[in-house]
Amino acid sequence: MLKLQGSPANYAWGSTTAIPALLEQAPTGEPIAEMWFGAHEARPSKVVWSAPASEQAYGIAVLPRTLSDVVAESPAAVLGEETVETFGPRLPFLLKLLAADKALSIQVHPDLEQAREGFARENAAGIPIDAPHRNYRDAWHKPELIYALSPFDALTGFREPHAIAATVDRLLAAEVPGTHAALLTWREVLAGDNPLQDSMNLLLDTPNFGAVADRLAAADIPEAAPDCDSRIGCDIDPIHILRMTNGDFPSDAGALVALMLNMVRMLPGQALAMKAGIPHAYLRGLGVEIMASSDNVVRGGLTSKHIDIPELQRLVRFEVQKPHIQHPDDSGLLDTGCRDFGMQVISCADNLQPGEDAPTIALCTSGEFQVSTDHGTQQLKPGDAYFIGADEAPPTFNGQGALFVGGLGR
Repeated sequence: MLKLQGSPANYAWGSTTAIPALLEQAPTGEPIAEMWFGAHEARPSKVVWSAPASEQAYGIAVLPRTLSDVVAESPAAVLGEETVETFGPRLPFLLKLLAADKALSIQVHPDLEQAREGFARENAAGIPIDAPHRNYRDAWHKPELIYALSPFDALTGFREPHAIAATVDRLLAAEVPGTHAALLTWREVLAGDNPLQDSMNLLLDTPNFGAVADRLAAADIPEAAPDCDSRIGCDIDPIHILRMTNGDFPSDAGALVALMLNMVRMLPGQALAMKAGIPHAYLRGLGVEIMASSDNVVRGGLTSKHIDIPELQRLVRFEVQKPHIQHPDDSGLLDTGCRDFGMQVISCADNLQPGEDAPTIALCTSGEFQVSTDHGTQQLKPGDAYFIGADEAPPTFNGQGALFVGGLGR
């Protein structure tokens, strides 16, 4: 049982206050977008030795160490032989805190075959693994699930073409100077045979749509009636989404692509899974995210990072997707739909053993818990995380608050 120190990611879209508040730390003014708990080579968690039993368990007594170091030295013992046979000598999941104060990016993740091909292609091209313009930093897919700790806004999957068309009709009716010709072209594309693919290609490949987004976001466009087709697939009026995303990234056509996507406003305790090929963007909120251990992201807008529109268009699934908001089941388990990772949410534990298979990472976000194995008992307060290896007895939890146990999926 190893105590982990999360590895922060100071991306510009992150909140300066949300994660420090959860960790009960004073904010520094620097954004903390994510806190990683896992063994991914980009940001492996540091190991904080908390008990002699931990050192004895893995035969390591030299500081500093990371969880990736521990896994690399004894993969079969730490992960279990079955995990190594299935996923190789690597921890297959990654647990994160995520705090968005502005749009992350319109992005998509590859499936396993696409990730392996893309990783090999960029290696063959001699692109350094840490190059800013690299898309594939490893050979793994990146399905993910976000659990809301606060109200959480996200864009996910395409809306119905007629709902997008109804939104464009509202924009045309506003008669905003300098936008009519571009909007009319978009409206014609939406009436064609491939409305989703051709619309995204039009918006991202035509330079003037960024300026069109600026003009539309600044215009006084009336609120849509609750039963207006323009609202289908969105928890708020799409015009508010346009203004929000354009405010985050002026002159970016991604603000118009955002109008093509479903927008969900999750409440605390709700969760949303993202599969390969689904265009999405997190907009605002604090959550716990679990995913396959990968850092492969292909972006198409609403970002200051590398954008690769041809690769995005190659990966995107151009089909209507209805968001599936879920809640934990009676035992706290979430449906991740993926063998690489699973997650259980525990609010009250009385000698409770988790439903996820070892190895596991337990992360506390509120209250206090105890975790016990045959290697001892440790306390968890907000921000504390422990890794429990496959060669330990299954952990037992006690306490109240919010505890997230990440492990293998089912």
